[in-house]
Amino acid sequence: MKNHPTQMTALAVMLAAAFPAVAQNAVTPPATPTLAPVIVSANGTPTRDSDATYASEVHDRAAIDASGAVSLYDYLAKHTTLNVLSGGNQNAPLTDMRGYGLETGYQNMVIVVDGYRLNNIDQTSAYLGGIALDSVERIEVSKGSGSVLFGDGAMSGVLNIRTRNRTGASFSAMTGSRGAQALNVSAGYAHELFDVSLDASNTRQASLSAVDTKGVNDGSNNRSERANLTLKPMSGLKLLLGASEARVDTRYPAALTPSQFNTAPGASWGKTYNHQVYDSSQWRAGLEYEFVPGWTARYMHNEEDKRSRFIAPSLYSYDYNHSSDDVSLAYRSASFDLTAGLQRFNGKRTASNNVTSKDSDAAYVQGNLRLGAWAFSAGLRQDRVKYVYMPTTGASNRGAHNLSARDLGANYRFNEQLSAFVNYNQAYQAPDIDRFFDFGGSFNGLIDPAKVKTVTAGVNHDLPNNRLRVAVFRSNLDNEIYYNPVSGANTNLKKSHKYGLELSERWQASDSLALSAKYTFTKAVIDTQSASGTSYNGKEVPGVPRNTVVLGIDYKPWAGGALNVAHTWRDSAYAISNFANDDSLHRQSIYSSTSLAFRQRWKNIEGFVGIDNLFDRQNGQWVYANYTTEPVNVYPVDFRRTARVGIKVDLF
Repeated sequence: MKNHPTQMTALAVMLAAAFPAVAQNAVTPPATPTLAPVIVSANGTPTRDSDATYASEVHDRAAIDASGAVSLYDYLAKHTTLNVLSGGNQNAPLTDMRGYGLETGYQNMVIVVDGYRLNNIDQTSAYLGGIALDSVERIEVSKGSGSVLFGDGAMSGVLNIRTRNRTGASFSAMTGSRGAQALNVSAGYAHELFDVSLDASNTRQASLSAVDTKGVNDGSNNRSERANLTLKPMSGLKLLLGASEARVDTRYPAALTPSQFNTAPGASWGKTYNHQVYDSSQWRAGLEYEFVPGWTARYMHNEEDKRSRFIAPSLYSYDYNHSSDDVSLAYRSASFDLTAGLQRFNGKRTASNNVTSKDSDAAYVQGNLRLGAWAFSAGLRQDRVKYVYMPTTGASNRGAHNLSARDLGANYRFNEQLSAFVNYNQAYQAPDIDRFFDFGGSFNGLIDPAKVKTVTAGVNHDLPNNRLRVAVFRSNLDNEIYYNPVSGANTNLKKSHKYGLELSERWQASDSLALSAKYTFTKAVIDTQSASGTSYNGKEVPGVPRNTVVLGIDYKPWAGGALNVAHTWRDSAYAISNFANDDSLHRQSIYSSTSLAFRQRWKNIEGFVGIDNLFDRQNGQWVYANYTTEPVNVYPVDFRRTARVGIKVDLF
């Protein structure tokens, strides 16, 4: 069954328009709000989202639990408005926000876990497979903001993930179709002198495809452990310690031709699956000290060593070391906040024939002012990014860029129900180290960094049982970075722009029923191509669906029972790298997936069942590849119906 884009767009808009009307016409509205306030913190200060000077999308632990999702990839792909596809490897998915395209969107969005950025210094997307979903407390998507605090790559915004810190212990186990399994243990204790939390997870992803030429299935084994300790030896002082380890052993299908995908996406077609083993070890230490009321000094150091080994179809490996320091001084009062700090990041990749590094040193200041019904924010960041390329033979290369970020915002509250905001953000992306080489591996020099200026305006409307968020944005870019599939070179688009609409609605229809709808419209256009060759002027950036719809139902039929229904639909788009917008090539197909999850709680025990891709839709990722016999490669993803059942026990 196919859904026409205009039908899905109309459905989303009608639902969003209908919810507040119904809520307003309710005969007996609740005496007190039934929807809890949503808190955002992209500018460093926790703020109610309706008072924020920027756009955001927040998912708390209750929403994560209700979804029944089993991995961070599952949740992001099926319950957020982010454009997420796995490219075969669900542990390192391609992510995009606000129209940068699946090919490079993950480099134009900073991904942060507990303040530590996961973005790599090369063209490798962030490895999310090492983060157990059971350890996540909240997911905050800051749209068109965050460049002052997070710097390089925050062109479209920031995906901010916070892990849990709680008192108690729990154990959960899950088994599912096609070999899916999961074991999770979580424990924590909060005391006036210390807080400690421990999480451990071991999961096996479902094998969606048949065995390959070596007789092995696709899927992955993921193991992760995370520990956090906060010591509070005296009033106002916190000593922060943490560590995590992850090991991911994954196999994922090789690319299929469109005819193979349409015939049997789960067949191996005589291919050997890609095989990768990923190991990561990370530790962090720091302190916070409120030396006088309202003034807090903070220092945090993060260190990560990771190794990525590709075993099949060919053997090669990369060793990475990332380290960062962040020292800041913050002032907090009822009406004014100010944070100033210095950040350092050193990233190094060691390969068999070269060592390449990308380092940065930055200074930033961010302020927030509240005056009656008004809230204002302003921030500034200066950054120097340096590169060193040292091959085992031949000449080395060095380079540097001086870059800056700006953020200005204002929010006006008309009354307790209605507020509006406008935000101006200036951000940048320093090229990753792979951008200095062409398809054949030859060094082609330091290409220009990308810069963007984004204006976002929005309205927030809150009723006791209804929450509406509407935002529009426009981004003007200089030197957007891309790979030219015709010349085989990494280069820049001289001018491009993006604009769109973002709408979110949640209606608490009753104590037992809540409905939600999220809709985004995005268009990304190339204005001027600076490189020679086929002109892309006026073309759309490939891999950008114009329309995305996410619908949800939360229903509690009886005491302890909870049902969640979620549907995600993303529009068709030009295949990745099809900058010429050639309609004779196969397009990225519509993504459609419906999930069901039911939970039943008995005192400290919870049983759960779930079904993903209920209607068995054949989803895939389409990539233009002019160097192969077929003009388009297809990577099968989320193309089977799967089911799971499990239990969770709260030990204390």
